[in-house]
Amino acid sequence: MDERREKERIPIETESQTNEFGTGGIFGVTNLETDRLIGHMKDISSDGFQLKSWNPIREGAILCLRLRLPERIADNLYVVFDVECQWCANGTDDPSYFAGFKICYITPSNRKRMDLLLQSLGKNKTTAKG
Repeated sequence: MDERREKERIPIETESQTNEFGTGGIFGVTNLETDRLIGHMKDISSDGFQLKSWNPIREGAILCLRLRLPERIADNLYVVFDVECQWCANGTDDPSYFAGFKICYITPSNRKRMDLLLQSLGKNKTTAKG
């Protein structure tokens, strides 16, 4: 597969779990059209991310998704954006799928939360190495 990433991705180290209500825990990603958890984020950049999912996602699909943040950022626990699935492949170690998404649309307030999240994750990545 050709590398199409334009920006460095920050890995998400925490293995997220669903909570007692069956909704996404930290870094859980929900499809807003169906209000169902579709997977958990594996890495992220300012223009896209990789998701681990239980079901395949059609390449080219446009989805409106909600990302569950690890803590309140700018008074909200979520970032909402429209994305396009760039690719999807079978997982190797369990019955899962990995999919890459490009952010197509994000409101200014959600962009602010996304930028603050990336800053926080980038600092944690630097601290963990040093």
